[in-house]
Amino acid sequence: RELGHLPRDASLRKGLHAFIEEELRSDDVTDCLSIESDALSFMSVLKILSKSRLQCEVHLQEVFLHHDTNSSGGLTLAECKTALHACHIRPKTQAEAAELTALVEEFDEDGSGEVDAEEFLRLASFINNHLQKSRREAERQAALACGYEEEFDDLRAVFIANDECISESLSAEALRSAVLCLRSKTWTAEEIDGILKDHEVEQVDFVGFLSVIKIFDEKQRHYELCRRFGIEKDGANQLCAIWRELQPEGGKISRERMVGWLSDVAPDKAASNRAVGINAQQLEMVDRVLSESNDNITFVEFLRIMRLSIAEL
Repeated sequence: RELGHLPRDASLRKGLHAFIEEELRSDDVTDCLSIESDALSFMSVLKILSKSRLQCEVHLQEVFLHHDTNSSGGLTLAECKTALHACHIRPKTQAEAAELTALVEEFDEDGSGEVDAEEFLRLASFINNHLQKSRREAERQAALACGYEEEFDDLRAVFIANDECISESLSAEALRSAVLCLRSKTWTAEEIDGILKDHEVEQVDFVGFLSVIKIFDEKQRHYELCRRFGIEKDGANQLCAIWRELQPEGGKISRERMVGWLSDVAPDKAASNRAVGINAQQLEMVDRVLSESNDNITFVEFLRIMRLSIAEL
């Protein structure tokens, strides 16, 4: 699948499975491998890929003929886009859509305004490979931004394993299963369900999947920091909820936002005491924790502000 050899069309995938079963039963394989191991030699894999490629070419030819409604032997640029869509070659963004249009026009080598059968076969293969490479690179960059460069292959493997429909997305149930597979040592199934529900996550692509894993890892890091400050889990949950309410960007919140939040909760002293123990005089805690030149607050600094506030009740 990562090499682009797994067909998206369900009927073609059935054909691929048939080729695999056929190769497993062949004399060449059973001579050197135990069929009970479901193992294939490198040469057997090449044979399967060759058969699958031929099957895909036949499918592309059938799609071409189906969309060549006037039997002209060529597809207009609009018909070509529709045919590519039928082959599950579909842009996900406006940038990809513009790039696809440019590539379709480029493959009209004779300038006739149409793409013939041979051009269409090459075009479909080229665009599919091009989109896949550019998307993988974008995903790698997203993983790098999240700090998952070394874990990228493992994350991608788990995503693929749970994307049974080959839709490049995970449903809420598949996402739950993927997170449990990756972070079961840290989170229980019930905790995973609760966090996903809190963040209203329903369906994600791979980049969204990275963001979800980041949510769990950030929350775990926050819990660990809370423990270092002597804050038990209930208090940590409350502080994490406040931090989330403050809508941090890049792991930080502004001094202004923190002061604004403290000001909002200060008037009702009784309610504030029940929540986090803040009163109007404690607004100065922000300045006591931060230097004058620092206008952004990290989670650790947030905990220090809250701890100082509680200590001076």
